Amino acid sequence: MESLLIRLELKLNKLKANARKALVAYLVAGDPDLESTLELMHGFVSAGVDVIEVGVPFTDPIAEGPIIQSAHDRSLKKKITLKKIILLVEEFRKKDSNTPIILMGYLNTFLAYAEELNNIHNRGVDALLIVDIPGEINLNEVGIYNKSIASISLVSPTTSLSRVDEICKSSSGFIYYVTLRGVTGSEDLDIKDAKQNIENIRTKTILPIMAGFGIKTSKDAAYLSEVSDGVVIGSSLVEMIHRASDKKDYKYIYNYLNEISEAITRTYVIDASTNIEDEVASLSYTYNLPIMPVIGYPDSALVGQYNDITEKFCFSTVDDAGVSISGVPIRFELSGNAPLKGNLNIIVYKF
Repeated sequence: MESLLIRLELKLNKLKANARKALVAYLVAGDPDLESTLELMHGFVSAGVDVIEVGVPFTDPIAEGPIIQSAHDRSLKKKITLKKIILLVEEFRKKDSNTPIILMGYLNTFLAYAEELNNIHNRGVDALLIVDIPGEINLNEVGIYNKSIASISLVSPTTSLSRVDEICKSSSGFIYYVTLRGVTGSEDLDIKDAKQNIENIRTKTILPIMAGFGIKTSKDAAYLSEVSDGVVIGSSLVEMIHRASDKKDYKYIYNYLNEISEAITRTYVIDASTNIEDEVASLSYTYNLPIMPVIGYPDSALVGQYNDITEKFCFSTVDDAGVSISGVPIRFELSGNAPLKGNLNIIVYKF
């Protein structure tokens, strides 16, 4: 598809270039109120969120579990409309012009505001996710002709590969892989099943693949980020927001998101000085973990590849369950027979 999806593509491309995974956070617009939604959106970004998914309330949200359904009901009682949500996004853009915004909702709502959406080029919305139309159908086919808006589609564990192929052809932005056979907020996340299905989807598209539905803990996020390009956190956030709605103290929500962000952040870079001859042969590393042992990914303590052009050595660390971890204290040493000339300067960056 022809693409004018500057903000979303730039964000995802930058994350990929830095070997990072995307954190996508969902909330329902107007729950508990639009002012709080705006505050939460900015708070999400400060907590490490890369993309924000804004739920558009609907009377019959069939893809949602009880938690998000209740949030839709609360929002509708406050007469939240898509027009008000677009104005909310415009207000958000006054302070943040970089974070992509996705509107997630149902076809009838978007059809009612099709003219508004077709004239939204400079108003801050980057993508639509319409959950109750087949993924093979693109936005043009439902009367939304705005090329600046990505058409994000869902792929489920039961979607056939032939359908996946058609869905990917009609999609832009990224593919949203539904990790569960059920509605949002369901239990029993099957990591092994998700891994295989995501690998199958990759044979059909070069688009990034985000995994969502059922991700509640940093461990869930860490496992799924191993095989996907990012994770979507939804029901757990919506529930936390509702619990905090009386006092409107959202600090623990931001802490939760920060933990998720840390869990899917796993890449370090060694930037070595060029004053060393044969620096690749002479550079090795050891590690020191006071709490848990690190095994290799896939089969040594730290693994990676030296890049002759950038003079950087990238690697990952994982715990004894094979889950990537961050914040690992590591000591680097020189070894080997190659003579060392000059000084070795090592800077460790954590993305």
